[in-house]
Amino acid sequence: MKYASGILLAAIAVCSCSSPVSGTPVTSRDSASPLGNQYLTLSADFDGDGRDDQAYFTTGETDYGVWIRRASAGKPVQVATFPSAALDKMGLETFPPGTYEGPCNLDIGPDCDAMQSMTFVLDHTALALFEYEIGQTMIFWNGERFISAAPYE
Repeated sequence: MKYASGILLAAIAVCSCSSPVSGTPVTSRDSASPLGNQYLTLSADFDGDGRDDQAYFTTGETDYGVWIRRASAGKPVQVATFPSAALDKMGLETFPPGTYEGPCNLDIGPDCDAMQSMTFVLDHTALALFEYEIGQTMIFWNGERFISAAPYE
């Protein structure tokens, strides 16, 4: 991946979005992008059901969305939004199953202080949403919904 490790992206809203950016899927970027047209779509088993799911960007009037279409659910769910100016440096990759450490996240584990670290285990592949040379966030299925974390690398 092309990012500085362990930084959560401040401009990204990881969400179960009530106002989805449900525009057109993004298939290309500005020619000046350091990423070219790579990292715009991704297939992987994000929910652990043994079938590949699809992750992709969409464009709205002023924002971009990140969507995951689970093979077993059919209907896609928006998992993040970010300002349109950022797309030229945004990309999708994966985190493999494994044990990760990151800042406290109440969506993942027990109550903890915001200044603490916590360890969490991924049983299946997670989506890595990154901004080139800036940071990353991990988006993964917890059995009920997609949640996010900022693992240290």
